[in-house]
Parts: sequence; C-alpha cells; structure tokens
Amino acid sequence: MKTRIEIERTYWKENIKNPKEELCFLIKEISGVSIWQINYKEFVEFRYKNQNYDKAKYVFKVNHGNLYYRTNMKKRISDIKNDIQIYEEKISEWKTIEELDNTDFIKNIQYICFKESYSAKCIFEGKKIKIILQVIKFIDSNFHNTRLFNYLEIEEIEGNDIQKKLDNIMKKYGYSALDFQHCKTSLGEKVLNSSILKDYTLKDIEQQIYDIMLNCKIEYFNNN
Repeated sequence: MKTRIEIERTYWKENIKNPKEELCFLIKEISGVSIWQINYKEFVEFRYKNQNYDKAKYVFKVNHGNLYYRTNMKKRISDIKNDIQIYEEKISEWKTIEELDNTDFIKNIQYICFKESYSAKCIFEGKKIKIILQVIKFIDSNFHNTRLFNYLEIEEIEGNDIQKKLDNIMKKYGYSALDFQHCKTSLGEKVLNSSILKDYTLKDIEQQIYDIMLNCKIEYFNNN
C-alpha cells in the first residue's frame, strides 16, 4: 500500500473535442512550453461508500486481456470548503481479479465510470505541477455509458496567488471550478440505480467490466 499527500484543484468542462490536443494546448498556455508526450491510461472505476474514508473506489484495468484491480482511498485533511483540497491517499498494488475476495463494495456503489486519463507535468511560476485531464463516461444501471463529462485536476498547487492565476487561465478557456452539482458522485448517482447491483456476483461484475471496456473503445474508434 502506497501513501501520499495529494494537493489538488479541480475544474470541469462539458465539451472537449480532442482531449490530448486540449491538454497540450493548456500546458502551452500555462507554462509557455510545448509538450507532446502525454501519459494516457484508461480504467473502469467503482466508487463506493466507506465510513472510514471520504473517497473510496475499486479501479480496474485490462492488460493483455487479463483483468486487474487496485483500491484507492482518500481521507480529506483540508476543510471541505477550501478551493484547494488536500487528501491523504492510499493506493494498493495491482492484483489479478482472481485475488479479489471481498465484494462487499458492490452493495455500496455510488457510481461506475469509464475513465480516460491524459496527464503531463510542467512548470508554472517556477514550480512543477501535474495536470490531469479526465474524460469520464458515467455508466447506467444497464451498464451502458451515458453522460460524458470532463474534469481537469492540477496537482501540487501551493499558494493563493498561483491558484488565482490558474483559475483565470482555466476560466478563459471555458473551465469552471468544481462544485457539488458537477462532481462525479452527483452526476454518477443520477444515472445508476445501485440497488440492482446488490445481488451481483464477482463474475457478473467481471463480465460487465470487460463489456464496458469494449463498448467504450469501440465508441472511441468510431468517433476518431
């Protein structure tokens, strides 16, 4: 289990045509430097209620046809009203799906999503920051992807002056600071009737994850 302190400021934007080009453009505007080497990852995430953490989820990925999972837990150590949020984050190692022996999370799911993550690091005001553009497809009760939404996380922000400058840049290009109405939990819960999942077995979940991955990738290639 890895533990780290995460410092982040999150924004949202509904429509983005090309996420990779969008991130490259924003980095150029923020740092003045062109970066084309973007780190790309894709996952299926099950966010669930956990009384010990503010955010808890199981994250799944497919690698060479095999399904893997890990857990991601966050405990907020900043005031919930602060613009910059600080969490203590615990991330487990990747394990095969066959090693998943605790399925209690299925009974407490808040939302399911397919996430494409584009990320890169750059320098802003003399400090290194990490920018992550997340393309989120929320999954409904029939395990179909429904609403698409975009989130931009900027990590390692320190100081109100830097935050205000970044806020102005993000606002200029159509981004809004994250609020409760547009957070993942609010949007994801609207399309998912989690009660129908309570009788699902791990095998059911495993098959649905493969289907989500396949359907979202087919949609991606059809649109590009």
